[in-house]
Amino acid sequence: NSGGAIAQLGYEGALVVANNTFAANYATDDGADIYSEVPASDGYWLWSNIFHYSSGVTAVTIPETLNASLAFNICSDASTACYDVPAAADEGFNLEVDPMFTSFTPNDIPSDDDLTLQAGSPAIDSGPFDGQATEVSASWSDVDLSRNDRGYTGGPGGL
Repeated sequence: NSGGAIAQLGYEGALVVANNTFAANYATDDGADIYSEVPASDGYWLWSNIFHYSSGVTAVTIPETLNASLAFNICSDASTACYDVPAAADEGFNLEVDPMFTSFTPNDIPSDDDLTLQAGSPAIDSGPFDGQATEVSASWSDVDLSRNDRGYTGGPGGL
């Protein structure tokens, strides 16, 4: 019922989710995009992702006891709340704005969506700089060597 795209369950774990785009995920409870109920962690990083049109109580849910770090994420059009995360986990630069995809329709047909970013998108060149969160990535630069774009088009493995 929780964790429409990713559900992390168990006693202890670590997770890195960086430069991904989540769109139109569903959960009847918390964490339509990402849900964790792991009470302890060696590292839990959610950096430079886009969470869009999530349908659930929250888009992202992380327990207070988890040693987490969230930064440079964009959340938009969540059915209720974007984040239910510990205040200490918010490293900053998390926005609640429209990422400006080329095209997206919430009709459950992913093949008619184009989740690349339009010119002027707040996700372009607004992600982390090289040298930030080296535990997550040694390099954040995009393929064209510009600053990291948020979502799947960003980072050294982006389009």
